Amino acid sequence: MRKRILTRLAAAGAGGALALAAASPALALDTDVDFKQKDDLPITADDPEFRDCDDDRFSDMGDDEDGWHFVAPGGSFLGISVTFQTDPADDQATETFSGEPEDPGDFIFQSVGDDADQHADIFTPAGWILVEATAQAIGTPGHFVLSGTCDGDSTPPENGNGEEEEDPRDEEEDPVEDPKEDEDPEELPVTGAQLGGLLVLAGGLLAAGVAMLFVRRRQNLANLLES
Repeated sequence: MRKRILTRLAAAGAGGALALAAASPALALDTDVDFKQKDDLPITADDPEFRDCDDDRFSDMGDDEDGWHFVAPGGSFLGISVTFQTDPADDQATETFSGEPEDPGDFIFQSVGDDADQHADIFTPAGWILVEATAQAIGTPGHFVLSGTCDGDSTPPENGNGEEEEDPRDEEEDPVEDPKEDEDPEELPVTGAQLGGLLVLAGGLLAAGVAMLFVRRRQNLANLLES
């Protein structure tokens, strides 16, 4: 009787061990990992610490979008959830996105080598601010990271003084002034008056010449009569 009880206990123990062994992979799959840059939150896409617009993942991004690239280093994502502040002036205006490889939602999951679903990308309207990030992953050193961002070009570029650059087309060109407008009308040559004066002078000289010729002929005629 005692031997039979011990046999049953051993069988139950073995069954329990097998059940625990079978369940352990499932337990391992449900692993919460920390966000490595949680002390840097909130994060904007134009933060120079993360900005990497040369990444090919952002090549098709719209000008009115921001790109966010998360990585489970040395492992694979099982799920990820990120919260953004949608209005910089209102910290209560937030929106949360969640996704997993089987149901990605707004995320794009990518594999590298043997690490399936190691990368998770999401695109948001330009100007949103990352305020929270959580994930589940396997094979990682206990954390996931924000690997890179790219900010959309929805606003005019800034110059070195932090001021928006002016569009050269907005600058009105100074009208070209006609140099004739600056001249004093009284100093301008009056060509009509000069021409009239010349005509009068010429007429006077002509009349004087005719008169002298007439006088000379009369003198010549008088000399002939006297002789």
